[in-house]
Amino acid sequence: MTDQSHGNTTSKSKPKIGKRTYNEVQKLLKHLKVTGWTFGIGLITLIILVIVVLWYTGLPAYLKDHTPNWWCFALAAIVGYGQYVGYAISLKASSQPKLPFFRTFELEVAEAVTYTYTPESLGSFALTIRFLMKKKLTSAQATAASGLSSTITTIVGAVILAIATVLAAATINANDLKKETPSSTWEVVLGVIVVAAAVTIMIKAPTLRQKVEAWLKQSWVYLLQVVRQPQRGLQIAAGECVTVLAQTACLTLVLLSLHATPKIAAVLVITQIAGLATSLVPIPGGLGAPEAILIAGLNAIGVHHAEAIICAVTYRMLIYWLPPLPGAICLFNLYRKDLI
Repeated sequence: MTDQSHGNTTSKSKPKIGKRTYNEVQKLLKHLKVTGWTFGIGLITLIILVIVVLWYTGLPAYLKDHTPNWWCFALAAIVGYGQYVGYAISLKASSQPKLPFFRTFELEVAEAVTYTYTPESLGSFALTIRFLMKKKLTSAQATAASGLSSTITTIVGAVILAIATVLAAATINANDLKKETPSSTWEVVLGVIVVAAAVTIMIKAPTLRQKVEAWLKQSWVYLLQVVRQPQRGLQIAAGECVTVLAQTACLTLVLLSLHATPKIAAVLVITQIAGLATSLVPIPGGLGAPEAILIAGLNAIGVHHAEAIICAVTYRMLIYWLPPLPGAICLFNLYRKDLI
């Protein structure tokens, strides 16, 4: 009788646990602003990019005719994850109390999933707030920590980009743009950029002024915090430097793997502008605009058009479209440990 009763209890408890887990996952996805539609679209996009786009760019044929440096390619795949190390350094420095570095790094890798499936990093912001609140920060403290990290890294990134642009100006050859790239391709590239800019302006114009004013006011508050705690500001800035360095090194190594000659300052400018397009265009990943900018930029510094396409797509794969795979594992692990 006891065994039967125990068996009934066990059989009844399993559905409850399963239902509770399912409901929690649904709540988490809703909190991250990820729906079944966005997940499906992101998955289909990833499959298309990996299979169709790589084939269309002629990568298999290129690899038959050329011998790439596989060591550089493998190193590029590893170095690309350095961007998440930089994100983790910045977030850790902006939070009080201090966060465990490994779990913060795991969070940043997990956010690769939300970057892919949600526009304008909305899901990643929600995931960060959830993680910080699990670390005993209040909602206000979590928002302030995330805002401080975002503000300082944005300012530092802009300064780095400005300096690199000046250094890179001498390496850009306008004649290469006309010589290496077919005119029809430039029409497509220009069309993608114009459409992306138009859509962005249409969606954001009504609230853009208010958002800019609010950001400037809040940024002033964060800058005052940095003035009072300069060491903290330097740590956040160091994190952004690591992120920029990792992204630049990744594209540089991809170029080296195909025996192209990289120009470091110009490569830095190209990666950062492409990253900016990823954030601004109001679709997950800014699909199309970053790739167009990468191809145009690589053409401008003398990379042959065919190689520029392969390098651009490969870089985007390593830095953006493939990290959601380990990111999903990290997301599940953080959820299982009740850290998000």
